Amino acid sequence: MQNNSRYLKDAKSHISLAAPAIAKGTTNDQRFHAVVLVAVGIEKLLKHIIAEVNPALILKSQDFDSVVLHCHREAITATDRVADMEKKASPDVITLKASIQRASLFSKGVKDNAQFIHTLADFRDIALHRSSDELDAVRVDRLLCRDLHNVIRDISSDLSLSTQDFLGQHSTRLEALSEELIAHDNFLADMEALLERHRKIWEERSKNAIIVSHAEKVTNAYLTKRSETTDCPCPACGNLAVATLEPDYDYDHDPEDGTTFGYISGVYVTDIQCLYCSLKLDEYDQLKYVDADALLEAGYE
Repeated sequence: MQNNSRYLKDAKSHISLAAPAIAKGTTNDQRFHAVVLVAVGIEKLLKHIIAEVNPALILKSQDFDSVVLHCHREAITATDRVADMEKKASPDVITLKASIQRASLFSKGVKDNAQFIHTLADFRDIALHRSSDELDAVRVDRLLCRDLHNVIRDISSDLSLSTQDFLGQHSTRLEALSEELIAHDNFLADMEALLERHRKIWEERSKNAIIVSHAEKVTNAYLTKRSETTDCPCPACGNLAVATLEPDYDYDHDPEDGTTFGYISGVYVTDIQCLYCSLKLDEYDQLKYVDADALLEAGYE
């Protein structure tokens, strides 16, 4: 990939501006500043990844006029036709969540960290469209202070770049902060303990036919009555669990009537709940740990 697109330049700029505000003990204003800038920077980075494959893929409408004007304007020699083309072309680009779907096709780092980016997008939406007091300080700080450095490392390695390209002089500090928080959280051990605890809960409950029957009834009711759910195996006890989904929307162009329309291009898991052992996972790092996407693909047998 070439590393000179305007989107990459923006991504580096936005994320580097956020870096000084990523630290323990930040104020609400600093947290707001950081989460918005990082989200915008990550979105620009995803668009860079997509545009390096084909710049038309970041456009909502991929009709002829839009693609030519916004991807190949410098090649136009019939300049007298530009004004008419501008009336029909659309400059709109795809959303952050649509960018996750498309960029994950071309970047392992994006695919591996899709849950993180979805959560970041949700935090950005809260910051921009609701009261910033609604931002969960603990969750935002964990995302930015503990995990952001490693996500940038994963994605930038696909581009033959480094974290310093995005975090600048704060890269070493944020790497150390990430390692400190990961060691303190003891996340991997905590997750294993959580899953083991719920395995034991199921071992006890499995001896009671009434409890098992009730869990089966409620699980089937969730799956039948809630359209945003599907089944998957519980990562703790192996029984039928309920995965709650949120759709990702993408865009396409209808050449017949010239319209652009949205469609569901995929889904991502927002939580997994098991009524048999009472396990509930609803944090991006928990869902990544159990590989929620793989559980979804496997289905329940």
